Amino acid sequence: MKIMYCVAGEGRGHASRTIPIIQHLKEKGHKIELFAGDRSFPLLQNFKPRKISSLRIIYVNNSVSNVLSFIVNFLRLPWHIFSILKLAFYMLKNKPDVLINDFEIFSNYLAKLFMIPIITIDNENILNAAKCEIQRRFWLNATKVKLIVKLLSPFANKQIIPTFFYPKLKSKRAILVPPVIRTEIINLKPKTGSHILVYQTSKSNKTLVPALRQFKQTKFIVYGLGKQKDEKNIKFVDDEQKKFLSDLADCNAVITNGGFNLITEALLLRKPVLSLPVIGQFEQVLNAAYLQKLGFGMCSFSTNTEIVRKFVEKKEKFREQLKKLPKHSNKPFFDVLDEALCLHKI
Repeated sequence: MKIMYCVAGEGRGHASRTIPIIQHLKEKGHKIELFAGDRSFPLLQNFKPRKISSLRIIYVNNSVSNVLSFIVNFLRLPWHIFSILKLAFYMLKNKPDVLINDFEIFSNYLAKLFMIPIITIDNENILNAAKCEIQRRFWLNATKVKLIVKLLSPFANKQIIPTFFYPKLKSKRAILVPPVIRTEIINLKPKTGSHILVYQTSKSNKTLVPALRQFKQTKFIVYGLGKQKDEKNIKFVDDEQKKFLSDLADCNAVITNGGFNLITEALLLRKPVLSLPVIGQFEQVLNAAYLQKLGFGMCSFSTNTEIVRKFVEKKEKFREQLKKLPKHSNKPFFDVLDEALCLHKI
């Protein structure tokens, strides 16, 4: 089957799950043409992707800045238009049998125009496809994000939604499946070391390091804030993938934002998680809320010494709860994808 595969470029999670998916599709004999946005593009170089633009999200004080994000994306409009033309030209010339889209913003509209079947793979669609529990104070933000997700990911014939929590579905086109995890993560031999791994999506959380600094007896290895001068209990590391995997496997616990990818990788390795979701990204808020509800960690919308202290004190309780998780396998995800690719079932 001739498959056109488009991947969003904001964050690393989309690219991370694309790697095992494309490996599986190639093993099945499918012909793949990959299009990848900004940050995904260098991570997928082994598959020789074609580069396209992606929407950029700008962060200020660990919160999404809607004004700055709009300005940046408006200035990138010529590049967005070029990417639309690039995608359209490929569809017209090569007539793919199906489009697989991981939250890329343009290809669904073009595939609908050219009558190409669409399979979406993204956890964001759970917001519209399922009856998620939403706290009253987040209703307005949730409504806004639901609309954005619907606009960015429309027209799917099949929605494959990777997840670690399972609310009741509303859409007959959707199916909830365990996440697909990179082979490098599955093959790790985790142990409970002495350090806590810290990963941040952006450098805008100004209160995190001062909070960590108070815990003199706890070692923190920090990614995502750039290389800085190490402190007595804090080590700052550049974005080095092999070192990151080693630090993740050996850590005692994880402090991160609400991004789906690292949370699910940490859960697979049975690492308690303190989630500090980016304000304005409701998908992260939802992940963090369900993480806490399931007893796998904590969720906090502020970063301070008291929050970190509570997490450090409770992490062994979370670790016991994580032992109840079933052993992970990518097979359920791949079985659903293989079935969806049978065109008479799309």
